[in-house]
Amino acid sequence: MNKDKAYDFFSAYQEGVLDPGLRQAFEQKLASDPQVAEEYRRFELTLREVDEVFRSPVETPRDLHERILSRIDRHLYEQKRKRPVLGLAGIWRNLAFGTLAAAALIGGIYGLMTRAGGPARAGVVGQSGTTSLQFHASLSSMFVEINAAREETLTVRSIDGQVLNEVRIPAGEWRRTPLLNRQETAAVLSVEIEGDKLSHIVGLPGRVQTSLQTGSGNLAEFARALAGWYRSPVLVEVAQPTQPVRWNFTQSGPTEAASAALQDMPFTVESRDPNLVRIADR
Repeated sequence: MNKDKAYDFFSAYQEGVLDPGLRQAFEQKLASDPQVAEEYRRFELTLREVDEVFRSPVETPRDLHERILSRIDRHLYEQKRKRPVLGLAGIWRNLAFGTLAAAALIGGIYGLMTRAGGPARAGVVGQSGTTSLQFHASLSSMFVEINAAREETLTVRSIDGQVLNEVRIPAGEWRRTPLLNRQETAAVLSVEIEGDKLSHIVGLPGRVQTSLQTGSGNLAEFARALAGWYRSPVLVEVAQPTQPVRWNFTQSGPTEAASAALQDMPFTVESRDPNLVRIADR
């Protein structure tokens, strides 16, 4: 079994679904190839850290319900002060809209307070219809999770367009796919599902630090440079990833460096998960 084939079996081996023959060949490769064994050790470590993130509870303020209702009351009071006197038809129309808004609001509050008791799912959510993508980072690795509202195909490509992984998810099912960089230096991957208007670009550090401290390029090249220099995963979710960027990494961390490089551009920069930098449209 060669290295590339062994990498492809990481998930199946960890989940215990590899058939006996392939399992034996994979274990022989782990025993004979220290590099593959180290990559698999990091893969398992990343899985454990992601699971710990999932189990972390979310603390909801005790007065959340009161704070939301207080904000609503204030908004309604201010709207009432600005509202002109209405005829009978206008009053009935506003009453109907108000009833619908109240029903939607109560449902939203109930959903929020119900979800607050469950485990946190740290990450970023991108929408394509009602199908959701969630990205999770841990150390130098990333995962993407997809909850498919309809049958979907998740495609992971290299920066040159080569398909690295393709997963078909039946409607109503969930999949978790690792995003791995097998190169010595930083790499850029794109994650795609059909119909998604956003580009999901992932920059992953390699085994050695990349020396692109100063440079210019599009957002994908910027993500690779940022991930390589600071050895931190980067997620870019924008509609136009071809916009040019210039950078000079003198800051102490990747979030500060990205903010400095993109300060005059229509993007936001935030830190997610333990060390994930996310760049998105304003």
